[in-house]
Amino acid sequence: MATIFQVPKRMASFPAAVPVYKIADFPDSKTGTAYWLKRIEELSHGLGFSNVKPEFGREHVYNQDGPLLLRMYKASNSFLFFNRDLVGSTVPGTNILGPKQAKLRAIELIKSQQLLCNGTGGNFQTFYAGPGYTVAQTAEVGEGQCGDWLVSDESEPYKTEIRAHFGYLINGLPVFGPGAKTIISNVGEALSEEIHFWKNPGEIVSEREIIAPDTAISRLCKENQFLKVMKLHKKHPGQSSGRFYDDVELGYYATPPSNKQRFYIPVYKIRGTFESRIKLGNTKPNNQNQEDDTFRYDFVHFVSAMHGDAEGFQMNDFKRQIIY
Repeated sequence: MATIFQVPKRMASFPAAVPVYKIADFPDSKTGTAYWLKRIEELSHGLGFSNVKPEFGREHVYNQDGPLLLRMYKASNSFLFFNRDLVGSTVPGTNILGPKQAKLRAIELIKSQQLLCNGTGGNFQTFYAGPGYTVAQTAEVGEGQCGDWLVSDESEPYKTEIRAHFGYLINGLPVFGPGAKTIISNVGEALSEEIHFWKNPGEIVSEREIIAPDTAISRLCKENQFLKVMKLHKKHPGQSSGRFYDDVELGYYATPPSNKQRFYIPVYKIRGTFESRIKLGNTKPNNQNQEDDTFRYDFVHFVSAMHGDAEGFQMNDFKRQIIY
């Protein structure tokens, strides 16, 4: 792959070995009815529900009260709350909290829900990842000559809510993936949405030696999509280029909250880009005089960082999400 992809000459150093953690057990859908009832009642009262009438689905437990909806995930003990009247608002915010206020208010909320982990007596902790905003744009539209609708160039984007983002560390390493985040959103003073996706790590089940980052990159390059890129490069030399960024990260991976996950295993997060004057699937180069005809593909992949056989951890938890 060196003929087309530039590999970083210098990358961060990483530990020689890291633990594999078993995901902490909690009641399942068959035996945990009492647990789920208690949990959804506690959360509902704290989130301003007047009524608690849980509904049990195959993967979720719900509670709904007017515009308020709470959804709990049986596979991970994660939950999603939102106020339909506020979340995704397109009304310009008149009293949006500042970043510091939003952070303090969010920490106060997750503390009250016993979700804030400081590492004391455990191996994981919550960290504040920064603020974000929901941005909308005034839809000043008119009908185009061909009957299509056009947005006015004069429309201005504006902020409607602020979101405080939190991430997680295990053993001092970041946790990647869709199942490791907490986001608290506010429209003015009101809570509009809370996303808490997380699975508590339990006992250490093994200590695994870690492969070098360049070994992980070599493993990634054997994947079918990269082999297709190399085939394209050989057929049309000089039309394509690519590189891996030097910010390779070592961490753990959390699957989506609806997935039953048994272990936290170490992975490398590898980012890069591929540019070509030939769109993947085409057989001829684009017009080389038109710079706009260069296609760019940015990618992020997660590769198992464990040395040796991954047997026992290569389960459906990570199907199509981690490369072994």
